[in-house]
Amino acid sequence: MAMAFGKLFVRIVIAGFLAAAGVQSLRAEVDLLQFDRLIEAANSNDVARAEALLGRGHFSDAVDDKRRTALIIAAARGYEDMADALVRFRATVDAGDEFGNTALIYAARGNHLGIIEILVEAKADVNIKNRQGTTPLIAAASAGRAAAVQMLLDLKANASETDFTGRTARDWALVNGRRQVLRIFDQYGIKR
Repeated sequence: MAMAFGKLFVRIVIAGFLAAAGVQSLRAEVDLLQFDRLIEAANSNDVARAEALLGRGHFSDAVDDKRRTALIIAAARGYEDMADALVRFRATVDAGDEFGNTALIYAARGNHLGIIEILVEAKADVNIKNRQGTTPLIAAASAGRAAAVQMLLDLKANASETDFTGRTARDWALVNGRRQVLRIFDQYGIKR
């Protein structure tokens, strides 16, 4: 009985310290540490560490201080194996960062075709918009990523979508002088 009381007392004291620090429970503090570990694994492309964390039940949609999930980090950096592992552990494919940019928008902007394929197979929305209305196709066209533009068009991305300025992906390719991308739009019969 005395041993059980001692453990309970220690938990109450720890809970009190955590509550004073703004943490609701010991579990919440542990979860915050786990998030950091998964984000660190994504940043360093340590797939084995990420899989070990996720295999022990860690939350796959951990975020950093800019609300980037591990999947967004992997997509932005072109870490295909990491993106694949995170998707297998059911990371939310359409989660957005602080600006609403999703993993697919980052992958399109970076011309990371393998990651685009992984995300679309996992049912990522090819026409999703960030807070400025940028779609993956607009991001790819604006950056001059011809292969990503072609892949997204083949995946039925809507070329008539506009961002907050009223410009389409083709408009951005024209403004930025992306001739190769403009040729692709011409091949698909996209004039605006």
